[in-house]
Amino acid sequence: MEKNLFEIINTSKSKNDVLLKYFGYNNKRVYNELNDFINKNNIDVSHLRKKIKCCPNCNTIVVKKGNIFCNSSCSASFNNKRRTLTDITKNKISESQQKRGYKKREYICIVCGEKFTPIRRSKGKLSSSKCCSDVCRKNIKIQNSKKGSTKSILNGTHKGWSTRNILSYPERFFIKVLNNNNIKFETNFPVNKKKDLGLDEPYSYFLDFYIENKKIDLEIDGKQHDYRKVHDDKRDNNLINNGFNVYRIKWKSINSVKGKEYIKHEIDKFLEFYNKCACIAPRYERGEA
Repeated sequence: MEKNLFEIINTSKSKNDVLLKYFGYNNKRVYNELNDFINKNNIDVSHLRKKIKCCPNCNTIVVKKGNIFCNSSCSASFNNKRRTLTDITKNKISESQQKRGYKKREYICIVCGEKFTPIRRSKGKLSSSKCCSDVCRKNIKIQNSKKGSTKSILNGTHKGWSTRNILSYPERFFIKVLNNNNIKFETNFPVNKKKDLGLDEPYSYFLDFYIENKKIDLEIDGKQHDYRKVHDDKRDNNLINNGFNVYRIKWKSINSVKGKEYIKHEIDKFLEFYNKCACIAPRYERGEA
């Protein structure tokens, strides 16, 4: 028994966790017994924290004060595990279920069509997966990926990517800027890679702001573009090689004075680029970070 208690103390996160694992409950008497055992054997309990309580069912930290379990489902599942039903009570339950017309739900795999029982997760809830195994889950992922693959787009069975209708705040901001400077433009302008750029690829590039009279592609880059530099460089080169003038502005919040000054400076630089730019000679510029 002492060996088991030593192991529990070393693997637990708090004294409360030790008591629940070893005794199955927590009160003042067993708490004092645990302290006496620790003092007698000179056990190092620096890793144990008094304030942390761990759920005995799923071993997660209990946040609310006074609660033993993290939620009601864990409490029910933990108590039901130790609960033993007699044959009489089991017969009574089955009889009452038959009277109410209760039927056990049958789970059928959508891939192979076999019956299966779903996995119960750590918090007591059943898994919502419609597949019986990892093999079936992989098969359905492969089938879904084929629906949106390059071959299906080229065959015409899948329409590919389409433009988004929702504009971000930076894009709405620059719509006002361009309108105030009497610059005509189109938002989310599609450029087909195969038809317009001569690339052997499906899909289209969507330009944030396309200024037709000078063939300018104005791009407003958010934080996500910090991780897409390789993709952006390839995209810009493809556009430049086909006569487009690409200009990128890195967006920064205008809630601060520094941000307002930065955006104002970037707008002035873009207007200077716009006035000098001619659609014959493709150019590329990126705003300061």
